Amino acid sequence: MRRSHLASNLLLALVAAVALGSAAAARSGGHHHGKLDRLESSVGRLDIDSETREFAYAVIDEARQSQRALREVMRSEFTTMRELMEEAEPDEESVLAQAEVLGGLHVESRKLELRAYLRVLAALDEQSRDELRSLVHGRGPGRGRSSGREAG
Repeated sequence: MRRSHLASNLLLALVAAVALGSAAAARSGGHHHGKLDRLESSVGRLDIDSETREFAYAVIDEARQSQRALREVMRSEFTTMRELMEEAEPDEESVLAQAEVLGGLHVESRKLELRAYLRVLAALDEQSRDELRSLVHGRGPGRGRSSGREAG
């Protein structure tokens, strides 16, 4: 009984943390300022030709679209988790199965980011790859939140 109570409390904390993250995202207009934003900003700082830059931005935009669709699925699955947790006596097996679903979706989201990063890296020459790695991983100067995209 005690272990079941602990599991329920942990899962409730997980749901609360995700809800807070969703609320923060909503306050920022749904924009997460995450890894794809950092990648986009870093690409904007590279000294690369316009064709390569536009390819990189297209890859990032494609990943963002996929993440938006995935976030919609995640919202639905979080609603299911909340409903399970709000039952008078939550079924541990159902709750843990739903936690697996949510974890899998989180992993898929991260894979989208990684695929975009790898595709952009593959399009760059060695010097630009090294510079991008430094910028993305915070070892470069001028890292910020602006997209770095030029108007027009």
